[in-house]
Amino acid sequence: MKKFYLPCISCCVLFTVISLSSFAQTETEEPPEFKRHQIAIGSPVFTVQEIATGLSAIVSDIVGQDVDDVKSKGAFSLSYRYFISRRWGVGVTGVYERIEVNYKNPAAKSTFNTIAVMANAQFNHVIRPRFDLYSRLGAGICNFNQSGGMGNSSDNVFAFQVTALGMRAGGVFNAFAELGFGYEGILHAGFSLQL
Repeated sequence: MKKFYLPCISCCVLFTVISLSSFAQTETEEPPEFKRHQIAIGSPVFTVQEIATGLSAIVSDIVGQDVDDVKSKGAFSLSYRYFISRRWGVGVTGVYERIEVNYKNPAAKSTFNTIAVMANAQFNHVIRPRFDLYSRLGAGICNFNQSGGMGNSSDNVFAFQVTALGMRAGGVFNAFAELGFGYEGILHAGFSLQL
């Protein structure tokens, strides 16, 4: 689990450095050319899947299944956004996560793989030459696969993301950090490229 948080901490440190350098810009700086396309990769933390699996493991432990530990192998997101205007953007996001639940009985080990695909809309509240504050809503579908000691199953469920506050800092290549709830996690950080 500690290996999982290292990329998030690195992203946050880099985001802070880029943010501080963007605030050092003068007011007379001419706004950059409006970029309509954005491609982003990120690392969500505390996703809905991770929280639900953790709660399920607690219940399983209470009823006597003796859960040893729950490990998230990490979640990763890839998204594309098209900006209709400087304020509004629409796009699609894919999120993959793998979670392993280990029991005291090794034969009962279960693996959960989720792949979520969501359409989303973004509104930029604050737009500066090298800094943006935004909110985003997303909805779609998640394919949930379970394999291991408890049997194999696959199901499609509703996927969502509510990003209450997102910050992006930098130029064409930039860093972002988001606070929200859903399949992209409570905390979500990464890098994006604007074209």
